[in-house]
Amino acid sequence: MRGEGRDEGRAEMGPRILLTVLEARSLRLTEQQRQRIEACSDPEQFERWARAVATAMSSDALFADA
Repeated sequence: MRGEGRDEGRAEMGPRILLTVLEARSLRLTEQQRQRIEACSDPEQFERWARAVATAMSSDALFADA
């Protein structure tokens, strides 16, 4: 049970953290991009996005691998 709660917490924090970093970097998202981030529950995907947002010049760069 504890592991499940931890995973749920991470899934909830992933979008919030990523959106916060995007905002801090003044990278604007389309509504479709925002929805994609908010709907995601894959921790590995958030890690890939977090690495990409560190150097991205635009929000489109986050989704270049799609």
